Amino acid sequence: MDRRTFVYNVALGTLHVGLGGNSLRNQQPSALDSLKIALHAPDFTPSKLAMPGLFPGRVVEVFHPGAIVDRRVSEPAVRTMLTDGMTSLTGDRAANDAWARFVSAGDTVAIKVNPSSAPATVTSIALLREVIRALNAVGVPNTRIVVYDRNSNQLEVNGYHTAVPAGVRVVGLDQRWSVKGSSDVNRAGYDPELYCEMDCFGERETRSYLASIVSREADKIINLPCLKEHNA
Repeated sequence: MDRRTFVYNVALGTLHVGLGGNSLRNQQPSALDSLKIALHAPDFTPSKLAMPGLFPGRVVEVFHPGAIVDRRVSEPAVRTMLTDGMTSLTGDRAANDAWARFVSAGDTVAIKVNPSSAPATVTSIALLREVIRALNAVGVPNTRIVVYDRNSNQLEVNGYHTAVPAGVRVVGLDQRWSVKGSSDVNRAGYDPELYCEMDCFGERETRSYLASIVSREADKIINLPCLKEHNA
């Protein structure tokens, strides 16, 4: 499957969910014709860690009775849960061996957090700190770790800048700059050479750019999402 077909099918799957199960595949061809998708990206050779990954289809669940103490997340409990989760996933006895399957000391590691829906429904700072600690333990220095999200204001509101160790960068992709005398606004956090052009719902802006951290800096990405529901 080529890149265009992949993005096309992903979009169909997303629309299938959004339309309450009325798949576009079962509608008239005109519905499919209105979905225009074009992906602009260079060819590349996937690494052994590319999708579907080293452990396709495997999901690990961890539980700790002391994870929340007096309405506060317990960092020691999070450390235990993270260790148990990684070793359960890989089958290794030591957490460092499990992490070493995915990252090495020379990697630049980007950590994607979700800072929206503060204060309760955000990526846990305790979890973020323990992931950074685990990366340090396998040799990744703080200067090669980047915490990012598209919304710089939400990152600041949640205190990610002050919660991470010295040397770790916290970056919002929406930081903008403009040329004096010009009406053009540039989003420095996005790569203008990598984008998806998609017009599903008649939006005015149809081009979505890839984060420059993803395209130009990171060797590995760790996603720390949180479950939530909203009208977007």
